[in-house]
Amino acid sequence: MDGIDYEMYSSRELLEAYVHSRVYYHSHIMKPLALRCAIELGIPDLMQNHGKPITLSELVASLHIHPAKTHFLYRLLRVLVHTGFFAKHQQRHDEEEEEEYSLTLAFRLLPKERWPTKSIQISIADTPLDSLFLNLMLTLSSWFKNSDKTVIETARNKTMWDLASSDKGLNSSFNQMMARESRIIVTAMLRVSRGV
Repeated sequence: MDGIDYEMYSSRELLEAYVHSRVYYHSHIMKPLALRCAIELGIPDLMQNHGKPITLSELVASLHIHPAKTHFLYRLLRVLVHTGFFAKHQQRHDEEEEEEYSLTLAFRLLPKERWPTKSIQISIADTPLDSLFLNLMLTLSSWFKNSDKTVIETARNKTMWDLASSDKGLNSSFNQMMARESRIIVTAMLRVSRGV
């Protein structure tokens, strides 16, 4: 990021490039681990046994997840729809439109013995922040089932701030990332709000 003349780009270009780079960076990790989390929670089996598209409320009622985590399930399903392994449908129920989910043909063609469960190989840059992110994704299904407020608490039994204060490498990586991201976002915000 260093050496970039932010003045050459519009606020929109800066923010779109930032989002694109973050999505690219994490997508090779997020997609297989989101699928792994869904499998560990039993979502594909529930969908298969349901026999027709299933609503989010039906999924929540059938899964053994902590009640405080139910709104995060929608986010997981969005990632899985984006991967092409789950499909989203709009259905009308009693004058209300509700989203339903089903397995796609691509998921059905994935042999069960090839499902990403305990053994999954992911190449990741070797920084403390990358390692933490991977560890968080590997404990996501456990977090859905417990009462911890954050995934970091499930993975490391500490808050992010306690973890950063006890790990100099992680603290340095986190601060560098925040500085880079803040530079982009603040530049865009200042341009947009010049008249304020």
